Amino acid sequence: MIDPENGEQITNHENSANPAFAVLSNTEASYLKLGGRWQYLAVAGDPTDYALFAYQVPLGYRLHISGISITVVVRGAAVVTPTILDWSLGLHSTDVSLASPSLRRFPIGIQAFTAGAGIGQAPAEMVRRYQPVLISGPGEYVHIIMQQPNGAATVGLHFRGDVVINGLFRPV
Repeated sequence: MIDPENGEQITNHENSANPAFAVLSNTEASYLKLGGRWQYLAVAGDPTDYALFAYQVPLGYRLHISGISITVVVRGAAVVTPTILDWSLGLHSTDVSLASPSLRRFPIGIQAFTAGAGIGQAPAEMVRRYQPVLISGPGEYVHIIMQQPNGAATVGLHFRGDVVINGLFRPV
């Protein structure tokens, strides 16, 4: 996706480079981008919501979201404990923190890995379409939220994937 004000790319997608490892947090975004490439080291299962991506819609524009797709793959080591990734979309937040009282959450879906899933294994791509479109207003944050409610912090295991947001900016 392209920034409507300056034409710059606003997804996390650098040339010939792996994405930086996400620092998972509930109060700060791992990537201040509107989707793109991501990766993180496996963590112990926990029902904490993590702000994987957060992007602030530019003033003077609304973002109309018509769909999202998410892919993920095992990297580095095999999965030891069954692992679930639970995804949601956050809209209308006035803060990058997921504790913002204005945040509204929309479930996207779940992806799972069985114990023993090896490097390169991936669940099916998750695709969601929104009709009518979801709209985030000027100055509001759009979050891609990930929760890993079970799994293990296995040495060397990490997950990598892509989040693609389909939408467009419209002037207010």
